[in-house]
Amino acid sequence: MNRVAAILGLLVSLAASAWAQPGTGLPPAGFDVLAGVLNFHRVTPMTVEQAIESNDDRLLLVILGRTAPGERLRLANLSRRILAAGGAVLIATDESLQLTAFLRDGAAFQVTGEKIRCNREEFLWANNPLCPFLKPRPLNTARLALASDETALLFTDLDRVAVNLSSRLTAPEELGDDWQRLADLPIGSLTLGEGEALSRTNRLFAAAGSGRFGGNAECRMLLLADAGLLTNQMLAPTAGLPDNDNLALADRIVLWMQGNPNRTRACVVVDGTALTQFDGVPLTMLPPIPPLPLPDPLDPAVQAKLAQAFNETLGKFERNDGFNRLLIGGDETSRPIRLRRLLLSLAVALGIFLLIVGVQRIRSRVHQPQSDLMPAERLDAKVVKLAATGF
Repeated sequence: MNRVAAILGLLVSLAASAWAQPGTGLPPAGFDVLAGVLNFHRVTPMTVEQAIESNDDRLLLVILGRTAPGERLRLANLSRRILAAGGAVLIATDESLQLTAFLRDGAAFQVTGEKIRCNREEFLWANNPLCPFLKPRPLNTARLALASDETALLFTDLDRVAVNLSSRLTAPEELGDDWQRLADLPIGSLTLGEGEALSRTNRLFAAAGSGRFGGNAECRMLLLADAGLLTNQMLAPTAGLPDNDNLALADRIVLWMQGNPNRTRACVVVDGTALTQFDGVPLTMLPPIPPLPLPDPLDPAVQAKLAQAFNETLGKFERNDGFNRLLIGGDETSRPIRLRRLLLSLAVALGIFLLIVGVQRIRSRVHQPQSDLMPAERLDAKVVKLAATGF
């Protein structure tokens, strides 16, 4: 049931609009807003040293940007240990990097280090060829139903996630069942230098894995060929820039990495340095979008209008001598048609009456105890609409 609740919550959050208000005073290339998302979901920071010494099996490791060779080896060892203990790891970088050493199963993923631009104007954020929108892979609903895993939903319906001078991923031709290709660079993507066009199979941007991989606990891994899509300028675009889906994606990533059981401590390493606080940019929930107003069949005004419409229809029928003509008048071919119309009108009237009675019965049960209702707090953390405030 916990898995089902998590998937339902994430499905509901697909309809949420998650935007940050334009920020001032934030470094464009910083990750303050991403840290604010972590803080919003009650994730606390820790250093690399604390993560290495920790015995907690519910850790998050987030590696953003570039790392020095010596630090890279230490982070690779930490990544494998966290995954083996059932934690979660996100690696987002555009530098040339062989990712095999970081992964639990040693899958041969690699960030090529090539910088990518796009020549198709319809796929560009802010008309910038260095900031194309990603194309989510089609959702495999059969796999989702069988595996009960929300990994496939990370990019679903987010068609305005923009990268920022990204690279691309290469992956093994045959991926295990625990890995999924999630999103690609768009059609028209080329390498920045020589302008080589990228084929459909060479535009992979995001891949994720979840499973036990021979261990005792389930772990999660997410690989992105760009850290720029999670920077302040992409999560909280300044005034004059168009909106995008980057903050919605960042919110989903954090929820997915937390998983169930809830992982609440994170080591976030930016260009080799760990962030020590996540509360620099407070975030709050936006008010929910109000539902469309529907007429209340128990409202006396609504009932009066229904009765008036029915009386007008019936009166017009009588003025035209409809009953007599229905029973004894008219030709033989038109009589069945008029009879069907009368029966249909009576059925509509009966349906409206039954609707009113049914609503009344439902309302009479509202205040009765419901012992099997799901507590609201089980889904609160999944149905989130974020807005950055206070900066």
